[in-house]
Formats: sequence, structure tokens, C-alpha cells
Amino acid sequence: GLTILAASCQKESIHSDENGLQGEFKFAISGISSDIAIRSGEATVPETADFKVQIYKKPDDVRLYKDSYANTIGKSIRLNTGDYTVTAHLGDSLGCGFNKPYYLAKEPFSITRDNRQVSIEAVAKLGNFKFDVAMDELPSDLYSDQYVIIKHSELQKKEVKFIFGETREAYMPAGKVYVEYYILETSSGKWKYTRTE
Repeated sequence: GLTILAASCQKESIHSDENGLQGEFKFAISGISSDIAIRSGEATVPETADFKVQIYKKPDDVRLYKDSYANTIGKSIRLNTGDYTVTAHLGDSLGCGFNKPYYLAKEPFSITRDNRQVSIEAVAKLGNFKFDVAMDELPSDLYSDQYVIIKHSELQKKEVKFIFGETREAYMPAGKVYVEYYILETSSGKWKYTRTE
């Protein structure tokens, strides 16, 4: 699904809470999954060092920490007691096109009086929709060209065009999509168009 994280400009200082308690937090990405079988020739799994890590304090989702995973791994982060969410992401959640995967790991955690040293491991999963298009060759005496456009129904300008013979996979935010299929008629030189949802 599509995940949108909103952060405010509000800041919270990292100091002892009203009870004088602080805790330490450590985070690690334990794996990366696309939730689909990897095919021969598919792009490799991204490097975890390239991920961006953020920590949000609940209930207002105030962002308290933001850095690269490379600078976060193995680091003890001091936090007040309370409830938090840690995220690690790579790519643009609204990215659309070829070579635009979006990976996300998101885990809630708490620092409490009894549990002040917390370590979390999370699996980053593909967070957008991955697809490809295969077009059959058309009779050349009737049609001389063809292409397909996949468009997002809810997000304007989110579309990917596949020309005949395209073999790359594309990515798009999750949601409803529709397909526009165009074929060029040989005799008239005019494009014919079909839309499916």
C-alpha cells in the first residue's frame, strides 16, 4: 500500500522525562523483500546503507531523528520514555516510472521504565506497485506500431508508457490504474485507442 509520512516542524528535546527516565534505541534492517520472485536479469536488491532512517514520537508523529542508515547502524540513540515509530525508506513513495522502486520498513516500539534498551530489526519491503507489459506482434499489413500507457486513476500525471518491445519493469504508487492501448493503422495512418480499467 501507499504510505505517506507527515512530519511537523515541532521539535521535542531529548532529555529525561518527568520521571527522570531515558532509554537507548538501536535499529537494524534485517533484510529487503520485494514480496515477489526475483527473475533473471532483474535489478539487484539495493544497498541498505542508502536507506534513510527516521524516528517519530507518538501520538503526534513528531520527528526526532533523521539520518542515513549508514550513520545509524550500531548507534545508540537516546530517547525519552514513550511510544515511537521507526521507519527506513529508499526511493520516492510517489515515484512513477522505470527504475523507481520504493522500499519501506516501519516498526513501532516503546521505551518504558522496565524496558529502556530496545533493539529493533525490520525487513524493508517493496512499497509501490511493480509491473510490466508484454505486447504481441500485430499483423504488419493491418497495424504498423503500438504502445501502452498505464495511468494512475487517483494521482494526476502518474503514468508509464511502454513502447512495443519494452522489457523493463516499471513502478507506480499503489492504487487504481487504467490502461490505454494505442495501435497505428497501416492503411489510414491513424492511431486507434482503447481504454480498460
